[in-house]
Amino acid sequence: MGLAIELGLRGIRAVVIEKYLEPQPIPKGQNLTQRTMEHVFFWGAERELRAMRPIPKEYGIGGLTTYGTLLGDYRYDWLQRDLVAQHYYTANERLPQYLTETVLRRRASQIPSLEVRYGWTADAVDQDGDGVSVTIRHRDGAHDRVHGKYLVGCDGSHSFVRDAAGMTQTLDAPGRRMVLLVFRSPQLHELLAARYPAAAH
Repeated sequence: MGLAIELGLRGIRAVVIEKYLEPQPIPKGQNLTQRTMEHVFFWGAERELRAMRPIPKEYGIGGLTTYGTLLGDYRYDWLQRDLVAQHYYTANERLPQYLTETVLRRRASQIPSLEVRYGWTADAVDQDGDGVSVTIRHRDGAHDRVHGKYLVGCDGSHSFVRDAAGMTQTLDAPGRRMVLLVFRSPQLHELLAARYPAAAH
């Protein structure tokens, strides 16, 4: 979505094929670096993105050392972003990927040269001297074909586009392994709400 916005703001027509109708509510991709936020600023989405942050600004972004509670005041900036902050135009931010994507989807909808087709997936790719054609399928069974000069694969670790281009992965099975832990804690929520009332939602 970020690439589409970048192209659209330069007047380049682009079509985004997106499988999901809505951003998936999985809390991954939490940290946005200063460099990423520079892009968001120039995309015209920084203010809205920062307003989506679900935790209070004073709670910090860096590492947290805990002693008996996850809401302790002991923090360790293990990424040491403060050391390089002066070299960037804007500060880093923290919010889950689904909120970032929500903001970028809204921004993309404001750019006339972009077409975003939600609920579609790619089935086949054909390349010729004029560019590349993609056969796409909607979740309701409808089919269509999109043609362009280039096709960019932003479709994850099991990339259909990468496979179609004949690009192999070099990581072994352990190198592709990732653990994501999501849990609910009423006690933690109550502590957070007591300390930061604005974050109670």
